[in-house]
Amino acid sequence: MEKIELPKIEVRMLDGIFVKAMKCARPGTIVEQHVHVWDHGTFIARGSFRVFKDGHDMGDFKAPTSVIIEAGTKHCFVSLEPDSVALCIHDVSGEIGEIQVIPSEQVLRV
Repeated sequence: MEKIELPKIEVRMLDGIFVKAMKCARPGTIVEQHVHVWDHGTFIARGSFRVFKDGHDMGDFKAPTSVIIEAGTKHCFVSLEPDSVALCIHDVSGEIGEIQVIPSEQVLRV
């Protein structure tokens, strides 16, 4: 059985800006479907990704570009090239406490 490759995730926060870097070493790496309670942008910094929103293929996005993800939208990414990197960027300056992400077990898979 082939080993499933997970993205390397790195999270940083500064001055109310939350940045989640997703580094995918191999093509076909899946960034698990999830939902946020606010709009945000995902910046494709290196390589390319296929983007799914609410189960619909939104197409392939090649760096450098960005994708807008609306609040409440189920979304996931699949890397298409080696060493692809995407950055989810959120303004969380109005948040109190923890960052709100709907747990993956409450989200249907694509």
